[in-house]
Amino acid sequence: LMIILSNYALAQIKDIKLLEIIFKDNINYYSFYHKNTIINDQIDTSKNISIITTYPDLKRIKKNNTIRILPNEIIVSHDIIYLYDILKDYQMNPEIKENFKNYFENKTIVKKLLKKRGKYELLNVEEKNSIILVLELSVEYFNEYSDNLKIATENNDKKIKVYKILNGLDEDLIETLKI
Repeated sequence: LMIILSNYALAQIKDIKLLEIIFKDNINYYSFYHKNTIINDQIDTSKNISIITTYPDLKRIKKNNTIRILPNEIIVSHDIIYLYDILKDYQMNPEIKENFKNYFENKTIVKKLLKKRGKYELLNVEEKNSIILVLELSVEYFNEYSDNLKIATENNDKKIKVYKILNGLDEDLIETLKI
């Protein structure tokens, strides 16, 4: 059983790769947001997706809750699942390490509603002081391990770039990377 689990974990690591860890004092993106996502004061991200794009249009969302990603677009995620193993050989830039101090106190998020269409809303989101894991992963991995809208594509092996913005769920990782 351990061998099977280890092989499974290794297969998952092949589908996701850490390109770099960056700090952005300002990141601007668009969220395609389902209006009924707040349940008991918790945001249910299962019907939301955020993208850095030059084409923010709610018509991109299809009836089967999929969205087509255009070339050079970057997915922005706060909750994508990844294994800490992808970080084991990464050499942290000392300047980035400084930004881990008081990370949550320095972070701000501003959302502006731009459009409504059916059950979806389009928001412009601006985040300040974000530490980001820049990931490359397959569409198949994203669709399987993200609770977001699914990406429509003919090729599930296609690689996409994802900005995983560190948040409260990554508190253990942030404490580890401060060292």
